[in-house]
Amino acid sequence: MSASRNRSPIECVKEMLGGTRVLRRRRFLGVSSMWLWLSPGMETLHWSAEPNPIDAEVIVLNHVNRLKATDREVMIKSLDGVRANFILSSVDAAYTWLLGLACLVPLGASVESRYRALQTRNQYDPLTDQWDGTPLVKCKRVRDYVLLGTIGRGSFGKVKIALSSTDRQFYAVKVLVKQALRKQLRVTAFEQKASGEPSRAVNLDDVVAGGGDGTVRQGGLSLLADGSNGAVGDSGVGGGGSGSRSGRGSASSKTDELITDLIPEIAIMRTLHHRNVVEFKAVFNDESSDRVYIVVEYVSRGSIMSSARLQGTPPLTETRCREVCRDVLAGLAYLHGQGVVHRDIKPDNLLHCADGTVKISDFGAAHLVRPPVGQPQSTPPVSMDAGADGSGGAGAPPAGSSANGQPAGPVGGSGSFRDPTIVAESSAHSSLSPCAATTPSGHRVTPLREMVGTPAFTAPELCLFRRPPAREAVAADPFAVDMWSVGATLFYMVFGQAPFLASSVYDMYEAVCTQELQLPSSPTVSPCMEHLLRRLLEKDPSTRLTLPEALQSPWLVEDTAAPEPTPPLPILARVFGRGDNAR
Repeated sequence: MSASRNRSPIECVKEMLGGTRVLRRRRFLGVSSMWLWLSPGMETLHWSAEPNPIDAEVIVLNHVNRLKATDREVMIKSLDGVRANFILSSVDAAYTWLLGLACLVPLGASVESRYRALQTRNQYDPLTDQWDGTPLVKCKRVRDYVLLGTIGRGSFGKVKIALSSTDRQFYAVKVLVKQALRKQLRVTAFEQKASGEPSRAVNLDDVVAGGGDGTVRQGGLSLLADGSNGAVGDSGVGGGGSGSRSGRGSASSKTDELITDLIPEIAIMRTLHHRNVVEFKAVFNDESSDRVYIVVEYVSRGSIMSSARLQGTPPLTETRCREVCRDVLAGLAYLHGQGVVHRDIKPDNLLHCADGTVKISDFGAAHLVRPPVGQPQSTPPVSMDAGADGSGGAGAPPAGSSANGQPAGPVGGSGSFRDPTIVAESSAHSSLSPCAATTPSGHRVTPLREMVGTPAFTAPELCLFRRPPAREAVAADPFAVDMWSVGATLFYMVFGQAPFLASSVYDMYEAVCTQELQLPSSPTVSPCMEHLLRRLLEKDPSTRLTLPEALQSPWLVEDTAAPEPTPPLPILARVFGRGDNAR
């Protein structure tokens, strides 16, 4: 019990958002296995045989009038007549759910427990709670968000879970180091110069300092963009601070334009709204710590799986792979309709909610290749034909080098580290015009011209290789690179390994471009799934399965695989009297 006893109520609520497997006790029907979870808004409790928002039963926490716990069992009853008894996996788990629920049900509800702290309840305020032993009043704040624990790490910084002081909900905050952003600015300026685009490069410090450039600032913290309406709004520092507000009106549009250039990830995310895409909320600049904070929706269960290892990862069931693939394709259909190519689809960037919904995240490599569907494009248009403007297409500059002198990051075009043969062939096969356009609504549209993404999941036409297959086809269908990544991700989910294996990045590029696809003998997959994998992993993008074709795949349209039983829980044995160690 010690682990749960040391958890604060807010930590218990965070655990509940991720869901857990329980047994539901029925009066005359014995027990049945259920998936139990708390809604993201922390207003309702859901349960169903499998994570599924459609078939789930619901109880409104604001209507609960009785809450009772005995050992591993928690009973909850509402004024609506809904009553449910859940048997948790352990006494610790039952205490976690009881403590969390006691903070969410009305103060007048009856809470019956042998824990005295829960019998005498007061009005709960999460901002007076503590996280990992530290009071929230002492935690770092970014405007209205209290930063709590770290839930992820990346090349540009960390991802932290945060609590909003306004709506009392959890969010994920991506912390970007501005030093890395300054480096990216230099790369962007080089790209613009090489491609003939009008230079729009600005100094990052000038933009985020708030010195008369339209950034609204107060107490050293600037609100650069608000996801609620895509406009610059007021800002402030939680817990005090002084300062003056600067330019409004036309200056706001200037800030929008500068931030769009500085961090394309923000410019793209703030326009996206779909159930299978992580929602953008706001972005802030902290001058004191030299950081930029991107606030997005918190997805409680994290990545569907980690692809840190190229092989040896426990695979998902084919049924779960189908569910994930459906959600990913639905999200991609929306993104492609908005003219966005993600370019980094992989298991780590697919997050799943407690109800099983999968959301696409991390738009750091995303690219806008055309205006959203139904929106006119201003002149000059982006050419999607090879050499349409008479130029062969310019590549991107080196984005940095690793310790051994090899490029690390977007690669293309010329550079001292490049093999002259690669430069000559990439110029000959370049299929995208270097020109860029701006749509009437302000979207910047630019061609795909650099290598990005994760090598094991990167399409052959984007690989840094002497003879990448059919690179000229990228212009005809720039969205095909995402379909390859979907195929590589599906392969990894079902087999627990990448479709091609290598010991170095360049060897991986060669394997992706030249090796024939081989499916492992185990686990055995259905013929429909094998056909889908082979069509998605076609090296030639012109013959690769398109997104509309994938959505009509028999493997996705029909549930060809037999239902897989729910894994047994240790508590099943205990309920039926088979001992504590039975499995």
